Amino acid sequence: MKEKIHYEARLNRNIRRKLYSWTTYKKGTLIAKFEQKQFEKFTLKNIGNYFSPQITIGHGSAEYFDVEKDIDFVKVITYTKTKEKIVKL
Repeated sequence: MKEKIHYEARLNRNIRRKLYSWTTYKKGTLIAKFEQKQFEKFTLKNIGNYFSPQITIGHGSAEYFDVEKDIDFVKVITYTKTKEKIVKL
């Protein structure tokens, strides 16, 4: 069984904002996805170099979120199981 690990940045609460109209961003909305090696390079000082916590709304406009207050990082492990079966022809 193989396992693949990646990390996801998700919203930790419902956030309601108004840019053009009122929009509610639901808790658990995926912001970004990182591989394990990339995530291990993160610290609070250099996270801005690797990650911009935003959701693009339209052409030239985006909603930005605070990394410390609005974002949770979640570790996701995916297991892959392969099975072989012999078939006689």
